[in-house]
Order: sequence, then C-alpha cells, then structure tokens
Amino acid sequence: MFSFNFIAKNVINAYGTSITGTKVKIEKVRFAIVGTGHLGSLDIRNPENFTSDSFFKVESISTDIDIKSFFTNTKIINSIIIKKPIIRFELNKNYDSNLDEILKRVMRFSKKIKENTLAEKKINTTSKLVINEFSLNDATLEILVPNTKKIVTLGLSPIYLKDIGSVEGGVLPNELVKIIIERIKKKIINEEINELVNYKKQIEKTKDAINDYKSKTKEKIRNKINEKINNIF
Repeated sequence: MFSFNFIAKNVINAYGTSITGTKVKIEKVRFAIVGTGHLGSLDIRNPENFTSDSFFKVESISTDIDIKSFFTNTKIINSIIIKKPIIRFELNKNYDSNLDEILKRVMRFSKKIKENTLAEKKINTTSKLVINEFSLNDATLEILVPNTKKIVTLGLSPIYLKDIGSVEGGVLPNELVKIIIERIKKKIINEEINELVNYKKQIEKTKDAINDYKSKTKEKIRNKINEKINNIF
C-alpha cells in the first residue's frame, strides 16, 4: 500500500491547494489493504490578507474507503471522521470572512473546470466521489474579533452528512469541498455567532450591573458621611 499512500498524499495536497486557492498540506496518509485509513496533520492555510496562518487544522482524520471502487470512475468512501479540529473564523479589513474568500476560490475553480477542457483533463473530472458518511466532532472555533487581537474560543456543535453524491452518481472533489465549507459556514452563522452575540450581551449586562452596584454603593457611603458630618454639627 506504500505507493497508494504516497499517491493519495500527493493528490490531496495538490488538488486541495488548487481547489481552495490556498495551501493545503497533509503530512501522513496510511491505508490498510481492507480500506481503513488514517490521515495525519491536515493544515488548510488562510488566504492572504488574513491575520492567522491557518483556517483549518486537525491532527487526525479516520477514513474507510471501498478499495475496489478506486479502480472505477466513481470512488466510494464509506466514512470520513474528523475529531477535534481547530477552525479559525475571521474578517479582513474589507469585512470579508476567510470562509467566504475560500468559497469564492472554490467557485472560481469550479467555473474554470466547466469552461476549460484542458483543466478538466488535468484533474481527471471523470472521477467522482460518493461519501456515505461524513462527521466533524469536538471542533474548537476561534473567532478573531475585528479590529482587535482578541480571540473568542467557542465549541462548534457536530456536523453530520450522509450519502453525499449518492443520488447524482458522485460529486467532483471541488463540489465536496464546497458542500463541507458551506455547512461549516452555516453552522457558525446560525449557532455560534448567535451564541457570541448573546455572550456579549451577557457581558454588557454584567458590566451595567457592576456599574450600577458601584454607583449605589458610592451613594450610600456619601450619605453616611454626610449624616456623620451633620451629627457633629
């Protein structure tokens, strides 16, 4: 399986970088003869004009593939399981998010595939993927607060996808990347950003309560002092 592992690693790094328009690097790829696999140290870099180095990092990905299908035009992946990734969400000076920028690049790449026959041959678009099960669990979401160096860390609720490409006879790798990033974006916007807003409101309420407490305490102390002074005279 050494040659298969070597080829798979190079394919992921090369195609991943082309699809996202930013550097994708995976350090280790190991598949057993039965199809179970381990991908180690995946790092998807942030596009330029963003502060942090990486958009997505994870130490380990477990996968299970149908080995026989990899000799056909439709590759079947039984499962992709990602645990404990770190996802960085941030806005640049134009208030565009890194997720939106990567999605734009994926869409641009997809458009080029459709329009350019040479590009299609280069990435072998006849090969499609069917993913029976995809899961992303225990993710850490780091939100970089705009115009500051502060990072708010939250937990991202699990993402589960099933039967990707099964109805349409498979999806292209760039379509798979688009589906996953869009789901991550939706999860962040619908859940975690709302949580962050609520968190901010709670902090503001707490600050108001503290300031109110301070004000009332000062007033009580002032009244006591005035009372004592009046008693003296």
